[in-house]
Amino acid sequence: EKSRLSFEPDVRFSLDLKRGGIALWWRYKILMNGKFRLNAGAHPAINFIKADSVKENAKGVILTQHFLGGEVVPYYVLSKKINIGAYYLYAHGLQENGPKNVHFLTVNSNFSNLKLTKQLALTWIPQFYYLNIDKKDGFYFTSTVTLLKKDFPISLQSTINKTITTNIPGNKFVWNLTLSYLFKG
Repeated sequence: EKSRLSFEPDVRFSLDLKRGGIALWWRYKILMNGKFRLNAGAHPAINFIKADSVKENAKGVILTQHFLGGEVVPYYVLSKKINIGAYYLYAHGLQENGPKNVHFLTVNSNFSNLKLTKQLALTWIPQFYYLNIDKKDGFYFTSTVTLLKKDFPISLQSTINKTITTNIPGNKFVWNLTLSYLFKG
């Protein structure tokens, strides 16, 4: 039986290294057998953001935002390659200036290991989500596609994010490309 407890560091940075973050996740598999599964996790996190305030003489300075967060992840296994579920994340900001309460709730599905050729497979994760940051909120759609090669540690992933309706400032459409390396052992 696989270990129920895992440590999963998550490190992300923009290409110019001016934005990003580090989350040190501890995750626990509460229910592992049967069709219904339940996971939970907690983390400390640091976000890095570029200051744009000219009046504070801080333009171009990289600031940090500190958070403590927790997640609950129930999902139902429809088949070996398909599951549906939900995800809830709460993060509490520890800094004086910046977000204090962040709620993120999603309804999602996961289509994994969809064979394209003998060597290539695809994973597709579409989801609708609700985001609330200090009482400003919005509804969004996002979709992630990952291309994997059999017995190869590097994968290519792309995510799109589209705003449905929101009063949170920011981009209405975001797209990215990620190159990932899987450490085994």
